[in-house]
Amino acid sequence: MKPAKQRTKWKDLSDRGKIKRVALLVGVILLALAVLTGALWLVDFLLKDTPKRPDPLPRDVFYEADYDRNIFEYPAYQRLDRSVRYLEYGSGETITEENYKSLGVASAFFHDYFDAVIRGDCETYRSFLTPYYIDTFEPPERFTMQMLYDIEVNRTQTNATAEYEGQEVSVYYFEVKYKIFENNGTFRDDVASNRSTTQYYELYDLGDRLVLNAIGQKQVVLQ
Repeated sequence: MKPAKQRTKWKDLSDRGKIKRVALLVGVILLALAVLTGALWLVDFLLKDTPKRPDPLPRDVFYEADYDRNIFEYPAYQRLDRSVRYLEYGSGETITEENYKSLGVASAFFHDYFDAVIRGDCETYRSFLTPYYIDTFEPPERFTMQMLYDIEVNRTQTNATAEYEGQEVSVYYFEVKYKIFENNGTFRDDVASNRSTTQYYELYDLGDRLVLNAIGQKQVVLQ
């Protein structure tokens, strides 16, 4: 009887060893799957959520650029609604020369920003941009007067904070829509004429002025 008991003991030890090896293998597989899932999530986050310059449309969808054209003397454009409607959380009014400094936190910024774009004032336009924006989105160094119309901006989030040049600054988020009449692609080459696309502006408050740090194609969701 003793030999039989000895064989049973060795069999028990062998089974326990197999169970441990299987458990270890399952643990390694689960860990590998967790790491792979995390890596895929990170790649998806970087590719989808990081703002980047939109892909350009084919050149043949744009009108010919005329840098000498004065759009304020073009009747077809003058008949369009060229005002800027400024909203905060869905409520607001049209920006005018009398109220643009007092409508809201960024009404003066958007008044001056769109005025520079419409007038083709690239130097002033680029002064509204952070170095990060210029490096990331590669804005034009020259563009014609832009026939913008149906312009609407809407503040969509309460302000957040971010670090800028070693200091903490307030951040504002706006949903921006507008159309370009007879778009020639010198300012925006990612949208066709008379098409409205929604963009999400990230503005940094530097104390004495606001600057544009990024434009996203989907809304930022604050945690």
